[in-house]
Amino acid sequence: MTLMPFVFHGCLAVRELVGPDARDARALLEGIGQVSDEMLFTHTAGTMLRRTVQGDAWPNDFALWAATELGDQALAERLAMVDVFDAGSLDALRGNLVAVLEDHLHRGPVATTPAVEPFVFLRTHVVAVPLGVNASTLREVRRGLGGGGAGA
Repeated sequence: MTLMPFVFHGCLAVRELVGPDARDARALLEGIGQVSDEMLFTHTAGTMLRRTVQGDAWPNDFALWAATELGDQALAERLAMVDVFDAGSLDALRGNLVAVLEDHLHRGPVATTPAVEPFVFLRTHVVAVPLGVNASTLREVRRGLGGGGAGA
């Protein structure tokens, strides 16, 4: 029986614009309420996979958009305080984001000027990409992982 060699793969994240678009906080609230869990993840925890983390950076796409496009610093700060990992589940995370937006909209006054650029919900597709490295032995696997030199 001949075994097939192990093929090393990397991955590529391809983002698809799927909507809905939001031009104000109310539309963002509606969008968060209806998008898939996958899309919610993309705009919260998924941001760590595609943006470098900085101390003063907004930790999720919703807070970043509220700050830069709506110019609503209060809303941006409140959205930034929603802890993705503390929520425990995507349903709880969605509930926390909805609660922040609903409270913000009820407190008023809310900016009535629509955003310069709308918030567009994204779906992420992860595509496996062969790296051109194969291994038939344990030694080759180690080399493929970058852990072994010529004498390993």
